[in-house]
Amino acid sequence: MGKKILLAQLSIFLLFCSYNLQATGATSRSHPTKRPGNNRVLQELLALPLTELSSVKFFPSVSLTPTSQKEIPGSVTLIQGNQLKNHGFRDLNQALEALVPGAYVVHDNFGVPNIGMRGEMGNSRLLYVVNGLESRHVAQRGTNTERDIPLLGDIQHIGVLSGPGGSIRGNGATTGLIDVTTHTGLSFSGTDINLRQGFNEFLSTLEFRHGRRLGDNRGLFIYAGVAWQPGVSRDSAHLFSGQSGMTFDGREVLAGSPVPYQNPHLRENYEDQNKYKFHAQYDDESWSAWIRYVRGGIKNPVDTALPLASASPVPGLSADFPNGIQYFYQQATASLTRKIKLNEATRLELNASYDMLDSAQNAPVSVFTSRSDREDHLVSRNLIRWEPQDSNIKAALGYEFRHNRLGMRSLEKGDRDHQAIMLTSGKVEPWTILNHGIFSEINWKPREDWAVFAGGRVDFHEHSSTSLSPRFAITKDLKHNNSLQVVYSRAVRFLTEDDIRDFRIAYGHVGALPDKVDNLELTYEHHPTDKIHATVTPWLNWRANSEGDHYNNGYRNAGIDATLRYTSDSFNVTLLHSYGTTDRNFASTARVFYRFPDHQSKLILDKKWGNGFQASSSLVVNWSFDRLKHELAKLNITVPDDAYDTSALWNVGLSKQLGRDLYVRLDGHNLLALADDELSRRNFLQPGLFWTEPASMMLTLQKGY
Repeated sequence: MGKKILLAQLSIFLLFCSYNLQATGATSRSHPTKRPGNNRVLQELLALPLTELSSVKFFPSVSLTPTSQKEIPGSVTLIQGNQLKNHGFRDLNQALEALVPGAYVVHDNFGVPNIGMRGEMGNSRLLYVVNGLESRHVAQRGTNTERDIPLLGDIQHIGVLSGPGGSIRGNGATTGLIDVTTHTGLSFSGTDINLRQGFNEFLSTLEFRHGRRLGDNRGLFIYAGVAWQPGVSRDSAHLFSGQSGMTFDGREVLAGSPVPYQNPHLRENYEDQNKYKFHAQYDDESWSAWIRYVRGGIKNPVDTALPLASASPVPGLSADFPNGIQYFYQQATASLTRKIKLNEATRLELNASYDMLDSAQNAPVSVFTSRSDREDHLVSRNLIRWEPQDSNIKAALGYEFRHNRLGMRSLEKGDRDHQAIMLTSGKVEPWTILNHGIFSEINWKPREDWAVFAGGRVDFHEHSSTSLSPRFAITKDLKHNNSLQVVYSRAVRFLTEDDIRDFRIAYGHVGALPDKVDNLELTYEHHPTDKIHATVTPWLNWRANSEGDHYNNGYRNAGIDATLRYTSDSFNVTLLHSYGTTDRNFASTARVFYRFPDHQSKLILDKKWGNGFQASSSLVVNWSFDRLKHELAKLNITVPDDAYDTSALWNVGLSKQLGRDLYVRLDGHNLLALADDELSRRNFLQPGLFWTEPASMMLTLQKGY
């Protein structure tokens, strides 16, 4: 049955690819459209005051139909590629934590760091999308790609939706949605080379970009980057233990003190290998085709719980793990989209993509099992939009088919350590999973001051229950530059495929209940002037228990996000504050607990001078971890008093445009560590374990041609 569906999908796609709509093409050529990637159009939009920008129609990352900024259904942060450059962010994790309300980064011992939002933490609960396509290890690891790579020059903009409303873009967005859009030949024109060199946190990168407009609606973009990242030495970045005891080889470990045994450098390359990113894309009014390759990885320390031993020291067994637990991935993706204008109101997009995701874990043989696997994903995503010019209703309907081949041998490691996942049944042979999804949206404006969104997504999994993820939003323009929006959404996440397979083996039938999070939020926006923008969003998430997951009970998370922004031609300042709490009640010492600060404050500054100088600053303060400490106490987990003290991460940068083609920038990261290195602590998923991140410098040179 699966092969028949797959062949039908490919046949439909090839049929439309070969169908030449001459009349439609003539109409499009006589009335060229302004693409969102057009540099001139983008500059005009960025020059608009906030009150005018809020009414501009565009395609946001979390909507299927065009809408205005204030009517986007949910709390969305839009990050432009220039912001990444002008703040000198090292990687996406650092950028997202600095710019997104409530975003909080936590180290993981088994992969890239986790990003949490609104009380939900875990890479398997986060949806990461590049140009409309999911990037996810569906068997186990989730969105464990790209965010660690210090190469950001291919990014045009990023849309981040906090909370579970992003399920319209794919299954599994219970934490949030990160939607990356890359440059095209229509958004970037010219050639440049970018060099970055880090000091104290050692990092060297080389990036090349070339974009060319081939016509009004045709463009070619090529990007290539390589990074060498030996990281921060053990003398500068200290790993602090969360518990006391003796190691395997008789060394004493004290809770709240640096560990006496060796671990990897902070953010050190996997097996000392380079990280790579390549992207090439062609666009015209009827076609979009791109290929992408990313390769990354990281070394993580072994949990302090693992080297500790209550028994006598073991002869010949060392507690030094200089390479720690290493995680590696590489992913190659090819995508082809056919865009067809059926009439003035109706447009059809047909997409087919194929990607291979290779991953591996290298662990000390005395601690963990090393394993590797590969996943291949064949996806067809088809969308039809109905947008009549003289109507107050717009609609979209789409269908997605996914053919996942899991548990295959890694291209990097072959038969070495081939073990797809750690299952109750042990090592397994490759298997295939078929998923289907139907998604839709209606955008209705019954009156000029009202906007209504209604839509959602239904996902079908051959070994799990069918899931429904609805989303509803109502926006009311209150006049005098005020608006009010209420949003209800639900994100349903199929459990990772290892959990689903374990469920089948344990209970002898299919139908594992998926993971479900509901959300209700209210947003009030106020624009007292063209330059000032303020929002307040109280929110509530509630979650039901699911079979096969690591939670024992459902719970509710609640909080409030507030934003105050001042924008002018030469100076921008943004103040963010988030508060969150939970009513969780766990009955075991599982590693899943509430890991967030009660309060998080962020300050973002940008200043321009007429002589080509530009300065930036970003400050993230995580303070008051009382709720987290209360959760640990309920689990009878004791941690050092200072393990969850206030942390503050402050970055400052200064750049200078030298003539037309040369750009120079100097950044200082974690500068407060110069006064107190424990201020720059970064916690782990493991309770009480944290790393101090020292102050470091980054020099950037960019030459245009």
